[in-house]
This record gives sequence, structure tokens and C-alpha cells, in this order.
Amino acid sequence: IDLLEELQEQVVSGSVTGVDILPQYGSNAFGDVFVFDRQDSNSVVRMGKHVLKQVTKEIRKQDEAFIVGRLRLSDKSPGGVIIGIYSKKSEEIYLELMVGGENALNTATFTYLTSDGQTSMVFEGLSLADDRWHSIILHLKDLEKSENGIDLYVDCSLVATDVTESPISQHIPKKVWQAEFYLGQREPSGLFTFNGSLQGLHVVFGTDINYVIESSQCAMLSDTNYISGS
Repeated sequence: IDLLEELQEQVVSGSVTGVDILPQYGSNAFGDVFVFDRQDSNSVVRMGKHVLKQVTKEIRKQDEAFIVGRLRLSDKSPGGVIIGIYSKKSEEIYLELMVGGENALNTATFTYLTSDGQTSMVFEGLSLADDRWHSIILHLKDLEKSENGIDLYVDCSLVATDVTESPISQHIPKKVWQAEFYLGQREPSGLFTFNGSLQGLHVVFGTDINYVIESSQCAMLSDTNYISGS
């Protein structure tokens, strides 16, 4: 599921501001680069209901899911929320992936909902805010079990692993009108607005980690043309 494809339609139509779309070396393989500079933007990046329905349906049905993309951050672009699924009527977070954030540049945080409320996994020491491109893969596995595995890969290397307290799918709503799917910010409030660059952002189902790693082509991350953005 290509999340940036839908964002592109919103940027082109003018409904989303503070995002520039740039072709770059590597665009043929991973798509154009989306540069987020939204500190002064009041627009909301909301995924369509068809995307929300497809993602939530597959999370409930599949045993594995992957959030995959490439990002570029600096100490002046502190990251923020990449994607999140939120309750439409409350402040509950069903699922959220955030990188960096204020005073936490080199971290990634995965948040999900349990019977006792929201809980977060914080992965530290990731060396993301260095103005270089990095591949990131969040692997959600054993989704059909009572405890789900969470593996984080940076530049195709496993850097952290954890286990959920309860199934992620248990609290994912079945009715799309109960939730909203946002990209680059936390629900309508706009908290933790993402600032930085994204490329090739997908939610992937129906495959395995070996295929996802191979498809990420991490060797390109050391290509001087790709690094310079030429």
C-alpha cells in the first residue's frame, strides 16, 4: 500500500501545504522524495477511508505486516510522526510510528492500544539525524498470537526487538468511521508534525522479512549520487 501516492494527489491539488515533491536519483526504484517543512502549515494529511480500511483489515487478517520507507533527518529537522491510526472520538492511539521528535532525535517510538490504555516501545541510539538517507522497517509479526513481536530494522540491519503486551489487532476498529489515518502528524491536533524527507513509504502485507530487506536495496544508501540527491 503506497501511502505517498495518495499524499501526492493531495499536494498537487493544493489541499496539503508544506510538502514539496522532488524527483531524485533513485526515484525510479523508490518514487519521488517528499520534503516535509510543515511547522507553519495548518493543513492536515489524512489518508482516505479506502486506505484505512485496507490497512486495518489486513492487520486483523495477516500474521505479519511491515511499515517500510526511507527517511532523511538532520538535527534541524527533528522528525515526528510518520503514520498513525487514531480514534475519531477520543485521543486514543490505535497504532503509531514516530521517529525522532523534540529532544529525542535518534529514537523511534511505536505506540499501540491495550486494554489498559496506550503503551509505547521506545528504541534509542539509532543515529538517524545525520542528514543522510536511512532505510527503516518496522516488522510486526505473530499478529495472530496473544503477544506480537516487534522488530526494528535500520539500513536493513536488525537494531531492536520487543514483544507487545497484547495483540495489536485486538483494538484496531473494524468500522472505518471510528478511526482516522494520518500521515506526518498525530491526529487533527497536529502534534509531533513530521519535518524531514520521506521516500517509498509503504505498508506491506503478504510477504516475509527477507523479501522486504532485499527490496529495500540498502546498498544504494552508500551511493554518492543518492547521498547527494543528484
